[in-house]
Amino acid sequence: GHGELADPLPPSIAAWDAARVVHVSRLAVDAGFVTPERAWAAIEEAVVMSRPAYASWEQFGDGFLAGRAFWSAGNRTPIDQDLPDFKRAVRRLLDTESSPWRTLSY
Repeated sequence: GHGELADPLPPSIAAWDAARVVHVSRLAVDAGFVTPERAWAAIEEAVVMSRPAYASWEQFGDGFLAGRAFWSAGNRTPIDQDLPDFKRAVRRLLDTESSPWRTLSY
């Protein structure tokens, strides 16, 4: 999977952690385990944690991809199997004019 990752590797994978907080928070709200307000509070904490690690959305995307690779290396799915899909998604977020990553400053 190294061919899909930034070279050199980003200094942090906090972007992956922040994205997981968003995902798990959404699942917890949908299951009725937490209120939307509590989920947003957790997401805000993740933003505060991850934002200083990156200077741009592109760096955030690189950190996300590296974190995804580390995470998937611990399970039975080979890293190369789905990392290209995630890299394309990051590229779309960076390149699509209406993307939040283009319309919101980092």
